[in-house]
Amino acid sequence: ITFNFSTDRLPEACTPWGALMSKTQDGVRRSCWSIERGCYIDLPGSHLPVVTAWHGHTSARSRLNAYVITIAFSIKELPKDNEQGCLFSFLSGEHATIGSDKSKSTKKNVLKATRGIFIGSDGSLRPGDGKDMNLRVAKGCQFTEADGYANRVVAGRWHVLSLIVDCAFSNSLHIFLDGESHCEMMSSLQLSADGPYSVAPTDGIRIFAFSTDSRDGMLGGSLRHLTLHA
Repeated sequence: ITFNFSTDRLPEACTPWGALMSKTQDGVRRSCWSIERGCYIDLPGSHLPVVTAWHGHTSARSRLNAYVITIAFSIKELPKDNEQGCLFSFLSGEHATIGSDKSKSTKKNVLKATRGIFIGSDGSLRPGDGKDMNLRVAKGCQFTEADGYANRVVAGRWHVLSLIVDCAFSNSLHIFLDGESHCEMMSSLQLSADGPYSVAPTDGIRIFAFSTDSRDGMLGGSLRHLTLHA
C-alpha cells in the first residue's frame, strides 16, 4: 500500500496533527506535503495490509512480522547535539481509563509509539525506543554501521529510506538510505515475532513523531510518499 503525498490532497487515511501545507518542489515538477516542526501525521492501521495466519484465517490481533517500508522525505534541519528526531514510529494501542469518576469513566484505546526510526545530530539513522540511540550496549543486540555512516541525512536534501524488517525468521532490521546500506540490527529479543518492531494493522504508523507528550524530537519536514510492502 502507498500513501501518496505528491498531490494537492492528503491521502484519505491520514490524520494530520498540527500545521501542514501542500507545496510545489522544483517548479511544477514535484509536489509534496510539508509538516511544520512540532507537528505529525498518523497513518491508521485500518488501511494497512491485512495479515493472514498460516492456516488461512485472518486474526484481528495478527501483526506484520516481515515487511518493507520505503519513505521519500526531506527535513529542514538536523537535531541539535546530543538530541534525536523521529522520522517515523510504530503505534501500539493501550487501554486507558478516561475520567476520574469510576461510575462515569470509560475505557479508550490510546495509541502510543513503541519503537521508531530516529535521526541523530550527525545525520545518522538508527532504530530505537526514543530513549537511547546507543544500541551497541543493548542486551542481546548486534548493531553494525555500514562504512561508518558514509551516507547520512542532509538537511534540505531529498532522501529515500528503505527499512527491511524480518521478525519472523532472521530477527533482523536493515536500513538503506538512498539505495546504500546504512545500518543493520540483529536481535532475537528486540526483533522477536509479534514484538515491538512488528506492525499492528489495528494501530498504524506515526510520521515525524514518537511521543506526543512533548514536541521534543518532532523535526517536521516534507513527504512525497510512504509505501509499505508486506
